Amino acid sequence: SSLLIGAFFILVAGIIVVEAVAMLLLRYSSFGKALLDSLVINLVTLVAGYLIAENMNISSMAGYNRLLELLYYFLATIIIETLVLWLLNRKKPFSKTLVAGLVINLASYVLIYLFFYR
Repeated sequence: SSLLIGAFFILVAGIIVVEAVAMLLLRYSSFGKALLDSLVINLVTLVAGYLIAENMNISSMAGYNRLLELLYYFLATIIIETLVLWLLNRKKPFSKTLVAGLVINLASYVLIYLFFYR
């Protein structure tokens, strides 16, 4: 339904802003650069997530446990987004990008948890 599609886009926009603010607070990059990076990494993650969801039965792998399923997506997202963020910011030390990747995804998944699981 159009209401679900609208809610999805609001959630994605919220995630992009939350991740950009987290990168700013970590002094990883300026807000504008962080916003652009967050947009790019989330587009890549959305495509990858769609491909994973279409080609793997994550629910079955997680024993139909919604929180374990969320954990699997969280781990995949950390890997994908950290690598893409590093590709976008190769002049920064990988260790700094790894910390940023962990923090922004933790912030994002708190938002996702509150939106879908509470």
